[in-house]
Amino acid sequence: MREQVHNRHVRFSGDADGLWSEPVQPITGRRGLPGASYPDQLAGKRIANQETFNAIGQKLLSDWAVWDDYKLVQPNADGFTIHKRTNPQSCWVDVIGGRRSSGLVFAGDVSGGLSVGLRNFWQSYPASLEVRSATTASASLHVWLWSPDAAAMDLRHYDTRAHDLDSSYEDVQPGFSTPHGIARTSEITLFPSPAAPTKAETAAHAKIAQEPPLLVAPPAHIHSAACSGSGACPIAASRRSRLSKTSSTRPSIYHKEVEQRHWYGFWNYGDVMHQHDGARHEWRYDIGGYAWDNTELGTDIWLWYTFLRSGRADAFRMAEAMTRHTSEVDCYHLGGSRCWGRDTMCATGAAARRSRASARPRIGASITT
Repeated sequence: MREQVHNRHVRFSGDADGLWSEPVQPITGRRGLPGASYPDQLAGKRIANQETFNAIGQKLLSDWAVWDDYKLVQPNADGFTIHKRTNPQSCWVDVIGGRRSSGLVFAGDVSGGLSVGLRNFWQSYPASLEVRSATTASASLHVWLWSPDAAAMDLRHYDTRAHDLDSSYEDVQPGFSTPHGIARTSEITLFPSPAAPTKAETAAHAKIAQEPPLLVAPPAHIHSAACSGSGACPIAASRRSRLSKTSSTRPSIYHKEVEQRHWYGFWNYGDVMHQHDGARHEWRYDIGGYAWDNTELGTDIWLWYTFLRSGRADAFRMAEAMTRHTSEVDCYHLGGSRCWGRDTMCATGAAARRSRASARPRIGASITT
């Protein structure tokens, strides 16, 4: 940080293009700062240094609160909160809440700063973003992939006994159902700025971090290359077969189910359920072997072909998330031929199913700016 505190800024992205943006020291109180524009400060424009103001202005800048620490916490898929405090000895002040943060934080001053975006932020809850020591010469950004404000990660198996392969399709053997050896990748994008970016620029950075632009060929070209077989052929509406209709409509059903059933969370996002239980209008989330798909039904291949045939961005994003999930969370990465067996899960929900111990993880990244 190179500027005085009233020329420093912190921002968090909220829902969609929403943005929370405040100076470290807002120049407002019972009275305004003579000779300075409060709207200009809120827009990230430079305000004159404290020593250039008259005695009244200097006293106001000395008296107004200065905020040192900030945090945005997304504990679930449907709500986040923002808090700030003046120092570690004082309480956190409730600032605002929202539904789904797009996962970007900015800290800097009118001479420059850094934005950091965590992809699939709310989808992979519980996550959080922090700015610390904003009043000092070196502020720091903390990107928590698993928020320290969340409960400890519960990695135990969902029961203390097996339920037999014949009765539940549950293949539990010694050494199975352990999280040891699984993986989880997260993407963090950095956006350095030579000045405090405009609010529109900050919102654009958040969108890029969540949905990185990609160059793709149109479906007709992919078909002409013959690299994916005849299944990649885009079929005209007049010639659309029952199979073609199915391949185009069912991805939409799965998209709706992901949202309706809230298939989100650090260990869940990207996967879908295996089998539906029509009698209770619910997926068989608590029946051994029938909970998560883990690509067992070829769902990932089907989604990729849907994208190749249609060019649909939503099909690509869903296939991408599923491929990453099944190649990391559902695979054993420490050598040997061993299946982890995520078919049986803890029914208490997100991040509460991998076995063994409950231990508060320290998963995150720290960046000094």
